[in-house]
Amino acid sequence: MLGKFGFYDILGAIIPGVLLTGVLPLLFPSLGNMVAHVHFPESFAVLLLIGVAFFLGQLVQSLGSLVEPLLFWSWGGRPSDSALTKGLGRYLGGDSVTRIVAKLSKAVGPDTTKHSLFLYAEQLSDAANIGRAARFNGLYTYHRSLFALSIVMLGLAVPSAICGALSQGGAVATVIAFCSMVAFLGLLWHRTRQRAFYYVREVMFTAERILDSEAVDKK
Repeated sequence: MLGKFGFYDILGAIIPGVLLTGVLPLLFPSLGNMVAHVHFPESFAVLLLIGVAFFLGQLVQSLGSLVEPLLFWSWGGRPSDSALTKGLGRYLGGDSVTRIVAKLSKAVGPDTTKHSLFLYAEQLSDAANIGRAARFNGLYTYHRSLFALSIVMLGLAVPSAICGALSQGGAVATVIAFCSMVAFLGLLWHRTRQRAFYYVREVMFTAERILDSEAVDKK
């Protein structure tokens, strides 16, 4: 069944949806008990579970798109714009930026904006279908969805602490649970940032290889 979905769908939507589907009855046992009283044929139950997980995953993915500007702000700007102006630190040095920007500007035009240069580099990378840009893009989307999922779980933990499973564990357990969620949110913020930087770097290096290859062919 999952073979019908692409890599992007599985990472960006299905896995976060499955995780959210599994977490909901843990935070709210009454919800799980209510579903347990509904009996479906086994084959239909499997299809229903996949459908629910994919639907919830799409919602999480949409939330990830909504919080993306907030992520960019917290990272100091859009990674692609930063890459073409000041670089990405240890991920993409300034000397590489100067070299690649010069080649992109020569191919597109000297008055092209930095964002347009990256879009051109992205177009080259996608059309050539070489390198690991598509894989890194999928991994970035996956981590962005997980970051959005952690926000949802943190939000769901509040009503769970009032009338759900967390309310039964005592104050200490609740504080530990919330602290763990906040720490997990910070970790996913860092990993999402890394994946975004890896993707931008791969796009730029792939575009450079393509431009170099075209320059050689013209000689």
